[in-house]
Amino acid sequence: MGNLESIVQDQDLSSKQVAAIKLGIELGRTLQEEHPEIAEMYRGGKSQLQIARELGISETYGVSERIASAAIHKTLNGHNGNFRYPEYPGLITDELELEKLAQEHIRENGKVRGDNNRIEQKGIFAQTIEERRELGRTSGLKNYANKTGYHGRTKEQRIKDARKGGRTAVRLGVGVCAISTEEKRRNGLRLYRERIGIHGLSREEKARAARKSVISRGQTPFVERQFYETHCNYSELEVAYMMGQSLPYRRGSTKNLKKISAELNNIFHNGENIRRPSSLATALCKYEKNLTSKT
Repeated sequence: MGNLESIVQDQDLSSKQVAAIKLGIELGRTLQEEHPEIAEMYRGGKSQLQIARELGISETYGVSERIASAAIHKTLNGHNGNFRYPEYPGLITDELELEKLAQEHIRENGKVRGDNNRIEQKGIFAQTIEERRELGRTSGLKNYANKTGYHGRTKEQRIKDARKGGRTAVRLGVGVCAISTEEKRRNGLRLYRERIGIHGLSREEKARAARKSVISRGQTPFVERQFYETHCNYSELEVAYMMGQSLPYRRGSTKNLKKISAELNNIFHNGENIRRPSSLATALCKYEKNLTSKT
């Protein structure tokens, strides 16, 4: 069996599909010679389909729009030598630039579709805020119960995914890394006004969500108040706060966080080194701010 037949069999492609792919590869090489301006058109924000239509590729070369778009892709990215067609470089040879441009096009296309859906009140935009919130909640609970999506990943996999995604976003300047400080501020205000996400939770719901988050990261949440019929025990942060107001646990005008952390570990964690000065300082700062807001 010949090499081409092996490719067809391995990839489960018909002879017609292989012919269409080869036509796109050949046309991509032709377009590099006859339309080198394609690279600048792509850099300027035009999609591969928009470029094909603007240059009249389908009409000029007698191919479908799908093949024309695939040919533009080959023109830009080049060909790796598959399908027994000689390898050739693309008009844009910088892989990082290609990746960044692709992300920009994906983001722009998504924005256009989102704007159209919002104007026409389609998809999620046809739902009320309450319906969106309920859909997100039920979907999240379903994924959690079935251990699918994010909930099907191990802790190590989640950490690795987050690091990889963060580094890619910084490198390409996409996602939150592409948003200006002013845009972040406007988005935050919109979410606050519409009571979306964390802004739609009560104080108690936020506290429960925070505890779950701490536990999911393998950390130990601060012990809450323990209520009994005749009395209640202070919470861990309440004890830490009161220690911070007492002279034995101060160092001049500041709290002796190292000493307080050690005492908390003895009282609440059987002497294990759970609480550290750095994390305690952050938690106490938030606790004191909440106290101030209540008075």
